[in-house]
Order: sequence, then C-alpha cells, then structure tokens
Amino acid sequence: MRPPLSEVLLAAAFAAVVAGVVTSLLVPLVVRLAAFLGAMDQPGGRRLQAMPTPRLGGLAIVSGMALGAGGVAMVEWGDWATSVGRSELVAFALSTFIIFLLGVVDDLVGVSAAKKFL
Repeated sequence: MRPPLSEVLLAAAFAAVVAGVVTSLLVPLVVRLAAFLGAMDQPGGRRLQAMPTPRLGGLAIVSGMALGAGGVAMVEWGDWATSVGRSELVAFALSTFIIFLLGVVDDLVGVSAAKKFL
C-alpha cells in the first residue's frame, strides 16, 4: 500500500530542510579541505572569477542530501518498503555513488568530457 501523498510531501520537505542545513554547515569545512588538497580553480584564461575558487562543493551537497534523504528513508522504510524494491534501491545508490566519485576525481585531477560522458 502506498503512503498518502501528504505524508510523502512532508517527509520530502523535512529531508530538504535537513539537507540544506547540513550542506550549509559543511561548506566551510569543504572549502578548507579543497584548499588543503589543492582542488582550486585559479583565475585566468576562460575562468572569470577574480579569486581562487574551491572545486569540492559536491562533497557538501552529497553529504547533506545523504543525511536528509537517507535519514527520512530509514525512518519511513517500514511504510515505503512495499513501494520500492531492493534492487531498484541498490541500483539507485550505486549509480549515485559512481557519479559522485567521478565528480570528486574530476575536481581533484580532472577528467575529460568524453570520459565523463562514458
């Protein structure tokens, strides 16, 4: 049986708020980590910024989303398990992790557009 739409919307709103707060709190730490690892875009060439810009922002975003959406999913899993199959959940989590990992590698060492497309 599917949960009522209002319950799903409330859970999604809560997850979005948690994700936003966690992401906002993690951004300063991620900026320092990017500077430490040298994952910074330097001004010049085609880049229009005046100051070096950190490239690991996806780390804060994924962490916020994982805590927000993952936390709500764990709390509501008893009710939602009948709507989402285990194989679909594993496929979603694995594909999300692969895309996240590709983004981190791209931020640290660079990946060509063709390799990112593949």
